[in-house]
Amino acid sequence: MSRVFNKEAYNKFDRACKEAAVNYLEKKGFYLVSDLDVEYFKQFDVEMINGQGMVIKIENEFRGKFEIIKDKFKSFHIPIRKKFTECDFYFIWGPDYNEIAIIKKEVIIKYRDNPKLSICAKDKPYSWQEEFIDIPVEEIIFRKIND
Repeated sequence: MSRVFNKEAYNKFDRACKEAAVNYLEKKGFYLVSDLDVEYFKQFDVEMINGQGMVIKIENEFRGKFEIIKDKFKSFHIPIRKKFTECDFYFIWGPDYNEIAIIKKEVIIKYRDNPKLSICAKDKPYSWQEEFIDIPVEEIIFRKIND
């Protein structure tokens, strides 16, 4: 059984993640290029530029159990569908949007050809198997938003 896309959860967190990314990057001297109301399907969530003309593309994800994943596990799983992402950075947000896990595109490329098959919701009646890109925690940059 494979997982069915949860459109309700996506809609609940997509805009908030985009806004959090914009707010974070504006503090770093970047300005929004893309339209937050447009879905750039299979491309990126947010596109920004700085004063020197450096353009970056961001993919966002929300994790309600961010702290548990960060403190308990040795890796983060990124959906295998992100294998060929054109984004420069993959942002993973926690519930209060006050901390972020940042994964560089080069890191995704480094691990994308060795996916990990995981049983999700193990021992529950709705469990499923899914392939993920397994990113070691040591390869992830963790930042508090006020840093």
